[in-house]
Amino acid sequence: MRHALIDTPPLSLSEGGLIHDGVDPLLDGLRNQLDDQDAWLAEQERLERQTSGNANLRLQYHRTFGYFLAVSKAKAASVPDHWIRRQTLANEERFITPELKQREGTIFQLRARACQREYELFCQLREQVGAMAAPIRQAARAVAALDAVCGLAEVAATSAWCAPTISDGRELQITAGRHPVVEQLLVERSFTANDVHLGQGTDLVVLTGPNASGKSCYLRQIGLIQLLAQIGSWVPANPPSWWKWRKPPTSSITPPIAPWCCSMRSAVALPPLMASPSPGP
Repeated sequence: MRHALIDTPPLSLSEGGLIHDGVDPLLDGLRNQLDDQDAWLAEQERLERQTSGNANLRLQYHRTFGYFLAVSKAKAASVPDHWIRRQTLANEERFITPELKQREGTIFQLRARACQREYELFCQLREQVGAMAAPIRQAARAVAALDAVCGLAEVAATSAWCAPTISDGRELQITAGRHPVVEQLLVERSFTANDVHLGQGTDLVVLTGPNASGKSCYLRQIGLIQLLAQIGSWVPANPPSWWKWRKPPTSSITPPIAPWCCSMRSAVALPPLMASPSPGP
């Protein structure tokens, strides 16, 4: 596929520009003929400049009008007799010639055949890739898992994370915990670590404070640290003692509710979950 398909294919699959040269002999032949036509157009532009005596003449292409000869208004009155007026604009006149019109049809046919052939080759390539969908997905999952594990290992090594201790009790203890995302965003100062200790004497903490004081950051920090520990990752904290959830509390997002309401609902759901130790995975 890398040999056949270009690195940055266009959005439209029916206008060509998909397949490399040297992939298909028929497509290469059509492209060679188009190159010959481009050479003819360049030579025709030179000849018409010489015939008309207008060094500023330009042979151009428009998606609607096709190929034409463009001259300024001042030179429009002295064009050769075999030129046919095609369009009048504010600053220029556009003409065609019988030879140019005939060659235009040939170029359009060659271009359409080349685009059609490219699309056929693309469809064949797509079928080949589809036949290998299962091993491609398997390889993608393996690479994704490896990338996730390597990413967690790298950030744990560079950010002084530690391995959590998992216990079957109901105690949750986090010493010097840090928010894994906010910590990376701070440049001029370090993150202020926070502790949490639940399950022995304290089962519920009512967290209050002014706006932008860090309440949500503190709550999310605890949740992220727990999720990291449960997936087998190291955590941004000093060695904690961990307890297992039977089922993490969740908040409904339909309809939307305020963040503080989500926190209150989670607080209400905590006591039943902490009533007894988890039976294990």
